Amino acid sequence: MSILRSPVALSPLEPGWWVVAPAAQVPKDHAVTITRFGRPMVLWRSGGRIQAAWDGCPHRGATFDGARVRDGQLICPFHSFAFDRDGACTAMPCEGPDAPRRGLELRTLPSRDDDGLVWVWVAEGQPTETLPWFPDLDGGYPADFVETFEAPWDLVIETMLDYAHLPTVHAGSIGTKMPMAMKVEQRRTERGLVMWNAPAAENGSGELYWEAPASWQLKIVPKVVNAAFFVPIDAARTFVVFRFSQAFVRVPGLGDLIGWLANLYNRKVVEEDRRVIEGMARTLAVLPQTDRLVAADAPIAHFRRARTAWMRGAGSEDA
Repeated sequence: MSILRSPVALSPLEPGWWVVAPAAQVPKDHAVTITRFGRPMVLWRSGGRIQAAWDGCPHRGATFDGARVRDGQLICPFHSFAFDRDGACTAMPCEGPDAPRRGLELRTLPSRDDDGLVWVWVAEGQPTETLPWFPDLDGGYPADFVETFEAPWDLVIETMLDYAHLPTVHAGSIGTKMPMAMKVEQRRTERGLVMWNAPAAENGSGELYWEAPASWQLKIVPKVVNAAFFVPIDAARTFVVFRFSQAFVRVPGLGDLIGWLANLYNRKVVEEDRRVIEGMARTLAVLPQTDRLVAADAPIAHFRRARTAWMRGAGSEDA
């Protein structure tokens, strides 16, 4: 299996489906470019689906940012070369209709746009059908917002798995009245990890869920959940799609209003996390990581073990 590597100092990534953008970010009539995994990527719509490829026309390397999409085909803004959904060059006007086009294929990526999100498979070979998704999100009325953190993706994820920081960092929001001393328990499931502050609530509220490579969920109460999907922009920045989902009110307009209000609060919580995450990133950029995990850090320890084991199995020098 080919491991995704990038031109910047980004460690190899586990193969799997990663959310790279909200589907609403991709218009119908032109392409957009984003940076993910340390490389520029282009997204466009073709045949009712969103397609993804590494940015750069194979002819002269021109960017596809803002390029026209005509009948589902991507049109290079430099010489009007056309590419279909599979990356094949279908036209190069400067050479005429009968000119050979071998060697001009655009490198596409397996992609899906399910549940309002753009998913990209980062490894070579045939992707799996199963997305790292949480059943609690099914049937809910979603409301999304996005954030960029000036920190490596694994550091951002570790903070989101850190149960013990809630009563300190979020004392004025979700950590109100939470005890400082806590026992964090966890169990593995068929698809991931579940963790909670013992004793667990009978209705499952407060449970954190994790599924590799980068999907996270917090169950607030039954039928109300927060989820997040992480992806590295490059070695030093992380893009996150946050989703609030509630299954009580699904009336258009009213459901949107509830989601908007909930995400005002969720943004406040994210900003509380940002100060800690980006501060740690600055510290660790000049100091070796010498942290010492304690019992309450069990979810972080699980994440590090799982990632280290995969990297060793892949033969990474970074393990």
